[in-house]
Amino acid sequence: MDSILKSAPEAAEPAVSTGPAAPAPALTAATAADLLKEHGSPLFVVFERALRERFRLFEAAFAREAARTEIAYSYKTNFLPALCAALHQEGALAEVTSGIEYALARALGCGPGSILFNGPAKRRADLETALAEGALVVVDSLSELEAVAVIADQRASAVPVRLAEPRAVVVARAADPKP
Repeated sequence: MDSILKSAPEAAEPAVSTGPAAPAPALTAATAADLLKEHGSPLFVVFERALRERFRLFEAAFAREAARTEIAYSYKTNFLPALCAALHQEGALAEVTSGIEYALARALGCGPGSILFNGPAKRRADLETALAEGALVVVDSLSELEAVAVIADQRASAVPVRLAEPRAVVVARAADPKP
């Protein structure tokens, strides 16, 4: 884990809270200046305990409704290794959109079954790797579906995929009566 995350004196296994998340520690200008001196700029500061607690609260909200869910963290949002690793330790799947993100998820210990490979610009080589390893590939277009079919034929085996649903477009004219 990143040294900034490691240096915070936090419990390894904080208790799951059922109330609002505790506020993150204050980051003063002096503390920020010290961190910038030590680590350079740009600098992203993540309060790991707050991140983990908020993830648990988010997950618990679905559990209270008895909804069967799996939460995946989008690497394109912020793929700092320490942040991704902390969320994976809490049970988040990895949602990746490129070979670089896929490789990072694997390097962080995510098994292929814990990776969703999504996005419209997957390279053929990255598709081949993800499918060969057993990641779930979200197919975003007919051309990508054709590429996946060719890869499956070459492997002579079925491959797990999810088809992205096209967005429904509803057009209403002002003259149309309201239901």
